[in-house]
Amino acid sequence: MNESLSYLRSAVPQKFKGEILPTVEGIDGVKYTEFNHVREPIATVPNDPKFDSQYAPQLVNAPKAWDITFGSEDVTIAVIDTGTDYTHPDLDGQFGSQKGRDFVDNDDDPAPQSAQHGTHVSGIAAGETNDETGIAGVSNSRLLSCRALGPNGGRTADIANAVQWATEQGADIINMSLGGGGYNQTMKNAVSNAWDQGVLLICAAGNHKDSDPPSQQDVSYPAAYEECVAVGAVDSNKSPTEFSNYGEKVDIAAPGNDILSSVPGGDYAQFPGTSMASPAVAGVAALGLDRHDWSVSQARQNLLDTAQPLDADGQFVGFGLADAYNFVTAGGGTENEPPIVTLKDDSRTVSVNEEVIFNASGSRDPDGSITNYRWEFGDGSDPVEGADATEVSHTYANTGEYTVTVTATDNDGAEATTSVSVSVTDESKDRLTEELSGSLDGMLDYDKQTYSLKTESPMQLILSLDGPSDADFDLYVSFDGRTPTPNDYDRASYTQDSSEQIIIDDFSQVSEIGILVYVYSGSGDYTLTLEEIGKTGS
Repeated sequence: MNESLSYLRSAVPQKFKGEILPTVEGIDGVKYTEFNHVREPIATVPNDPKFDSQYAPQLVNAPKAWDITFGSEDVTIAVIDTGTDYTHPDLDGQFGSQKGRDFVDNDDDPAPQSAQHGTHVSGIAAGETNDETGIAGVSNSRLLSCRALGPNGGRTADIANAVQWATEQGADIINMSLGGGGYNQTMKNAVSNAWDQGVLLICAAGNHKDSDPPSQQDVSYPAAYEECVAVGAVDSNKSPTEFSNYGEKVDIAAPGNDILSSVPGGDYAQFPGTSMASPAVAGVAALGLDRHDWSVSQARQNLLDTAQPLDADGQFVGFGLADAYNFVTAGGGTENEPPIVTLKDDSRTVSVNEEVIFNASGSRDPDGSITNYRWEFGDGSDPVEGADATEVSHTYANTGEYTVTVTATDNDGAEATTSVSVSVTDESKDRLTEELSGSLDGMLDYDKQTYSLKTESPMQLILSLDGPSDADFDLYVSFDGRTPTPNDYDRASYTQDSSEQIIIDDFSQVSEIGILVYVYSGSGDYTLTLEEIGKTGS
């Protein structure tokens, strides 16, 4: 009850709403009754003079989302296309000092030579809104232009390089209003890497609706890769356009028929195509990412889950029409996956006061990023932690058995832990070191060695191979002096580089070992270091 305003609020079952007002009004002391109606915010109307000629922002519910956020430069949309006229009055404020890159001409100027496509796409996604100029883009986000298409289209390698470069530049969203050709492993590698780095990839589904029977409708690549959101096109009536691909592989839809946007030279034009629908979804995604710290998988799922259902007359257009307001106000998301923590070595044996290096650089987060590593060394020393603490060093003052634990925390607060055991031995034992060197040239080349042990059993033996950083050399050992092979050995180390190590503890009853340094790929010089830790008997 609110005594100041003299009213009492009460919940009423739906089935009694028609009769409740007359009944309550008949009670002594009741002056009036009325329903507690739901009010909604009045959607923002931007001051862009061409806004009334647009329908795409309105159809994806952007004006209502703008009551909450217009987007910001903290979210970057990379547009991989024919290049963007970054001097256009509706776009010049959306670029930072880094305008982008030209992968066709291999230079740092991503402006188009003549094509209008990329500038049009950029305006849809992030033409400056509420600036009293031209059109209203769906979001006021930062733009990054990647020119990977020339007058006759673009090479897959250029497009893949653009995806990689945009990822490295910190793009949050990559829009690709392009397609053609089939599955390509290089392109697959590029989009997989971008996804793993937390980049949301938005792609046009294609404009070939009538090229196949309805039962065979598909989407073009790169939209067909599982990491990408495939966008189909609808018209101003929310009906699938006459050109848009549809079918089970389309994820979501957006306006794509006669879309008004920017073109080079400060002008504006209307273009049709799923190429125009894709950046509308990219703009919607940018609005949501400005308000939520979602992982890429959460952002993708929420984008689809908050879409408006469509009556597509049997033409499947995914989850429906992208909805900016629903996406911006969405809560939760898919369940977060914890990091996967990997240590390079399973166990270590070291001497007192010897520096030990621990490496967890192979760790990753499947649906986000790792924001902190915390190392505990098991000897009572202070933990070491930090976002960049993938490799740390430590020394032990006393002999004993220790457990080293590393805990990784991701951007959603989930943690995962793994550990490695460390045995610290008495430094009074003798340490004998010998180095062997050689050079190998090409796949399947090898060097074989035999080595006679000099310390008494039991002892510890450490073999360390240091080869070329751009090659893959492997290390194999036999315990009876025979020459080992990749198919016949007692111990081996074969990671994907040329830094290999084999540690053999409590080594006994062996006087000679066989060694094979083998090339899996590459060529160059190497150094093989052998360390014996034990009593020499002298």
